Amino acid sequence: MPSWFDDLVACRKEEVIRAKRDLPLARIQQRISGWPPPRDFAGSVRQGSGIIALFKRASPYQGSLRERAVGPAFARSVEQGGASAIAVVTEQSFFKGSLDDLERIRRSVALPVLRLDLHLEEYQIFESRLWGADAVWLIAGLLTPSQLKALLDAARSLTLAVPVEVHDRKETAKALKAGADILALNLRETGASELNKRKALELGPAIPRGTLKLIAGGIKTREEIEEYKKAGFAGFIVGEHLMLSKSPGEALRKLWSE
Repeated sequence: MPSWFDDLVACRKEEVIRAKRDLPLARIQQRISGWPPPRDFAGSVRQGSGIIALFKRASPYQGSLRERAVGPAFARSVEQGGASAIAVVTEQSFFKGSLDDLERIRRSVALPVLRLDLHLEEYQIFESRLWGADAVWLIAGLLTPSQLKALLDAARSLTLAVPVEVHDRKETAKALKAGADILALNLRETGASELNKRKALELGPAIPRGTLKLIAGGIKTREEIEEYKKAGFAGFIVGEHLMLSKSPGEALRKLWSE
């Protein structure tokens, strides 16, 4: 795992401490009490194109993609192009995202929105709901079994969907034991730039039927998506390909439409 990833984790821990001081959990719980239920992330992925458009301004391993991209414009474009959901990277220091991106995108479309960040504490799950997330991203390799289960339980108490990122059979078993029903196979190792597409063909068929299986990592063509579908995947997280396109919606449509 690259050294910058350790720095990222440490940075997020400090940011959570500040966030809890500025807005205590009790106040968040009070504000979200009685809110209508989140949008149906899993249902939308299963019933639509299956493509989850990823709004990501930059990353340590890809560099700048489109740091000045306008979230709502991107969201409306991919919604028109047939996206099933939108994932929003909200980490600021390393990925140039923000919770404001999440809120503005969620307000601009009818699609379910996934907050993609390093969720390390239950506080962040409630924070995600406050800012409009319909689903939250957990990383199996970053959490102990008890931490993973606690965060899954916290998210489900708010009826949020929870894709759990895995990289291998060991993490897959860990996520399933914790009760995950949405697994997201990342073809990149945590924090790395290299892709291992063989993992999809090896791990996909081994994941139990009934589990919603997502895949992420460098997807650019319809042929790739069709190949992953044969391995049992129903959701496809596409980021760089869309962020670098002049027309994200048209680029997305070409990935699934005849």
